[in-house]
Amino acid sequence: MSVPSDKLCQSIKSQLIERFKDYELDTRLPSVRVLAAEFNVAYLTMNGVLNQLELEGYIRRIPRKGAYLASRERTVSTDMQTGMLSQPSTLVFAYPNFFSYATWSRLHFAEEQAVKRGLALAEFKLNPDTDYSSLCQMVAQRGDVCGVIIIPVPGLLSKALIKSLDQMGIPVVLLEPTPDVEQTQHLTSITLDWQKAGRMLAGELIQAGHQSLAYFRHEPNTYSRRMMLQGIKQASLEADVKLRVLGGSMKPWEDSRQSAFELTCSVLKQGQYTAGIYESMRGIQGAIRAAHVMEVTLPTAMSFVSIGRGNGDEAYFAPPTTTVDPNAQEELRLAFEQVLDFDNKSQRILVTDPQLVQRESVIDLIKS
Repeated sequence: MSVPSDKLCQSIKSQLIERFKDYELDTRLPSVRVLAAEFNVAYLTMNGVLNQLELEGYIRRIPRKGAYLASRERTVSTDMQTGMLSQPSTLVFAYPNFFSYATWSRLHFAEEQAVKRGLALAEFKLNPDTDYSSLCQMVAQRGDVCGVIIIPVPGLLSKALIKSLDQMGIPVVLLEPTPDVEQTQHLTSITLDWQKAGRMLAGELIQAGHQSLAYFRHEPNTYSRRMMLQGIKQASLEADVKLRVLGGSMKPWEDSRQSAFELTCSVLKQGQYTAGIYESMRGIQGAIRAAHVMEVTLPTAMSFVSIGRGNGDEAYFAPPTTTVDPNAQEELRLAFEQVLDFDNKSQRILVTDPQLVQRESVIDLIKS
């Protein structure tokens, strides 16, 4: 007895969707004829399967070029301006409504994971006047949300917020460390090992012979930055080097470049520190501007290191910046696993290993 055509098409479609898990976005699929031969079906049958996959947003077909794994269509929400998706399972990705490569890269990898796992992705943009209640209301009004991944606004992750997110009753992943998730039923924290990152940054300068370090706190005061500072202090104490912590008064949504610029100008004017540690590449932009204004050359006037973006841009700064980079792709892979296979008895705080990338922003005082 032959398999009915609709069941056969559904079987082929399911097999292709499973195969997509191993594809990158924009991967070109084999031609219709090649796929038809592989599945031992007629050309028109396979063409119909691909048409259905295109309608559902898995692939995009370009005439005379072929079919490619595509970004799923998604709803973009700002506060309560939401739409409905037809897919049965939607994952909400919430993030601050300002551009940063760190946010964009995580959104990209979230999109990639959603495609591979057959989920719809709804973006929710957090504005300065957003108190997260809108996000909770959005989730409550929809019946298709399987989980939420959040890049919190720096400096606004409170115990009250965590309690509100937990009360949504679905898996929530925070891409920011906080010990408070251990007291919840539905929250997980996935992030860079910030303490290790701090030790690596300070260690890179110490190994190059720097005995007087300045740590520039130009980002809002978050748990991640406090863990980073703890790692820096540990490395400095063990090596018996001088460490001065500068700044620390940044508020959410303020410009960290300006803060780093002002702090760097102060340090360069004093000339007491041979090396500086920055919290982000936005800080490095402020530092380079400060060096220009002060008419000095980096790293001659001061070596420096920073948390990086992980996209290679740091190699094109002047000078190319030594960084410790996060692994955004691994963070999002773990985040989707937590949402789809959530167990409230499993580990609630997961960390990824930082990677040191050495470039030209550190002068080796031992060799010079």
